Amino acid sequence: MKQSNTVFGLSIGAIFAISVITISVMPTAMAKSDATGQPDLIAILTAIDGSSSDPKGKAMFWFDDDSNPTSIRYQIVLNKIDVSGNDGKGLTESLEKVHVHYAPEGVHNAMHLYNVLGPADDINDGKTAGNTLSGVWDEADVWPNWDEHGMPMHHSSKPLTAVNPNGNTILKNLCTGNTDVNVHLHGDVPYIRGIIETNSDACTNLG
Repeated sequence: MKQSNTVFGLSIGAIFAISVITISVMPTAMAKSDATGQPDLIAILTAIDGSSSDPKGKAMFWFDDDSNPTSIRYQIVLNKIDVSGNDGKGLTESLEKVHVHYAPEGVHNAMHLYNVLGPADDINDGKTAGNTLSGVWDEADVWPNWDEHGMPMHHSSKPLTAVNPNGNTILKNLCTGNTDVNVHLHGDVPYIRGIIETNSDACTNLG
């Protein structure tokens, strides 16, 4: 009987030790989005004339924090578009500019919210690799005096906390279908474009 008690005691101790180890190696909840996982926002980019032309693309965005984001990492993948002088590839479309635009109720508007590639863009943290553009939209991209009326402020990069004409912040408009990605091209198709839509529950967690 004494031996049984000893075995039972060891068993309880072993279970407790395993439980402690299991708890210690479990990942803790993180506010920061998984930068290599599911994007928080996406936009499918197609020709604005509704044609089934070859140039297409997909834009993906990740918040740096799921409750109070201060920056957004992006990756834009383009198809059948000459992104960086790929001579000899036989591509009829070449990349000119890329912007995130204000698009109230899903309707494209001329107002720029962020310049990925184009006037007044900040290229210090952006890069191009093959047919992919990537970088970070943060305070370093904000154009001085961005909130003044007229040009070039209308076409300048703005902070995520900026308020658009519909009364929402840019961040809220990104989460509610009121923004789009607009890719300017040289060739037969002038633009490919797509509304930015939610792709995770991150928008519902915003403070």
